[in-house]
Amino acid sequence: MLTEAKVDFSHGLLFVYDKEASGQTPDFTSAHHDQGFARLDSVVGLRTLVPWGVAQMRVFNTAFVSTASYDRVISVPLYLPSGMVHVDAPVLEGVSFSLQPGHYRLVIAQKFIKDEIPPDPGEEDIDLFFEKMDTPITASEIIVRDAELTADNVLESADVFKM
Repeated sequence: MLTEAKVDFSHGLLFVYDKEASGQTPDFTSAHHDQGFARLDSVVGLRTLVPWGVAQMRVFNTAFVSTASYDRVISVPLYLPSGMVHVDAPVLEGVSFSLQPGHYRLVIAQKFIKDEIPPDPGEEDIDLFFEKMDTPITASEIIVRDAELTADNVLESADVFKM
């Protein structure tokens, strides 16, 4: 395991991105919402299992290994030109860590812990598996689909969100 941290999230979203892509946000259309993620080359916007709360996040610098019964698992290509990775949510502080620059297969594995019941936040576990690739992969995949993911087809990328 590379690192472990608690990460607050809000608006049902969490972002994983290279620091060189800071400020770029994928546009979450309804189709992206239905598949659980939207991505750019160096940014992945992830739909969380509960709208707001805290995630116990573990980061692995290895291929995905299913050691738990996950509720949702998504695989996406991710390019890290600087290798400085940041994970955060809208308007909340996040966590940073370093990997070797390059192309990765990022597998995001989520497990539901509890719903939010105001004022108490929801909880989920999120495991991030960064597998370095010699040749960039181009396809995303929904490996484990929960009931909230209703998309028939996976969209490969999103447009940059513009205010």
